[in-house]
Amino acid sequence: MLRQGTRPAADDLHQRLLPDRVTDAIIRHRVDYVGVSIFGPRDIHNRVTRTDSFDKVAGNLRALIAQKKETQVIINCTITEENVENLSYPLELAKELGCDGVRYQHLGYLTRQELENLPPGRLSEMASLHVTPHNPGIKILQALRKLRIPESIKVQFVPTLSAEEMERWYSDEPGVSIERRCLYIWRGVHIHSSGDVYPCFKISYPLGNVLQESILSILNNARYKDIRLLFKDTGMIPLCRRCCKL
Repeated sequence: MLRQGTRPAADDLHQRLLPDRVTDAIIRHRVDYVGVSIFGPRDIHNRVTRTDSFDKVAGNLRALIAQKKETQVIINCTITEENVENLSYPLELAKELGCDGVRYQHLGYLTRQELENLPPGRLSEMASLHVTPHNPGIKILQALRKLRIPESIKVQFVPTLSAEEMERWYSDEPGVSIERRCLYIWRGVHIHSSGDVYPCFKISYPLGNVLQESILSILNNARYKDIRLLFKDTGMIPLCRRCCKL
């Protein structure tokens, strides 16, 4: 559960988290919003998630919408190479089911060339973004330009990009990036189930382990200070050029 204002919000609930008792709890506790990831029609959703979960997700979503009162139900769709030709599907499903909106998440990735161009050392060690052998950006940009959003459905893109920023996001030109600074390094922390602490869920650079020392100690150790100094000096490292936190 995440806190939004004075009431809870549940984001990216997986199908296994929506049995009847959870749906009842969402309604009883007046959850502000629930975001459910659907990546496209049945075959595409199942291919992206590597499961046979579509029918269960859609069924649970229908059940929640039928019973909800104040809760906002949002379909979340990360744009991928697999679903780029079906980006209108979440809009169609949201209209059919009566969802309150659709949230598209821009694809976070590095091309193989971008990864190879990173200087040796800590930057290349941090790489944990999806690495593609080629840049899918042109194909994605073409699909986004064709996407028609009906006025009756609220749509959000994450991160919110201007037309120019979107061109730069999906560009394969070396060094081209959107001109923003990352503040997440000071505002958040990612703790893995193993206890390992990372500066962000997309940067595979362990900074300590909460099972071995306190989180306060980790936040102030030399390794963490070093990574914050790096972000302070550069604003954003090459690995962050396509991050949803920007």
